[in-house]
Amino acid sequence: MFTTQDHEIGLVTLPMVGNPSITGLCELARDAGPTLFKRCRLSRTHDSEVNQLNLETFAGVALAAISFALVILARVQLGKSFAVTPKANDLVTHGLYSRLQHPMYVFVDLTVCGIALGAHRWYVLLLLVILMPLQTRNVRRERNLLQEKFGERYEIYRRATWF
Repeated sequence: MFTTQDHEIGLVTLPMVGNPSITGLCELARDAGPTLFKRCRLSRTHDSEVNQLNLETFAGVALAAISFALVILARVQLGKSFAVTPKANDLVTHGLYSRLQHPMYVFVDLTVCGIALGAHRWYVLLLLVILMPLQTRNVRRERNLLQEKFGERYEIYRRATWF
């Protein structure tokens, strides 16, 4: 038995043909979808704000993921030279260390920035207020230790690399 009924949703009247069953509801959703979604748009301003949030989220997640992967790569490249407290086991000058003196510090900081951007929580950046002074202290200690142990070799490396 097929009957025709009209269903009113907001300002739009939608026809429904057939039994009020799952099939009928699916047909209603299929036929009314474009009309309903047009009515659900809040405003152009809202849509651009949503797109901006999505862009910021994507950019933040991408920055955090790439930076964190580079932190891991820098750690692997350090090998046995890695230590929590500064030590002068060996002068690592390959991979990321061929361009940056302290890639782990740089990429940890960028990971924090990516998390703040992706989560839309700017207070996460306050973590950098704690990290950066500690990193600066370690940079000075590492520089002194490496200078003492490797001398001119370290000076050549330091002049050829960024932070």
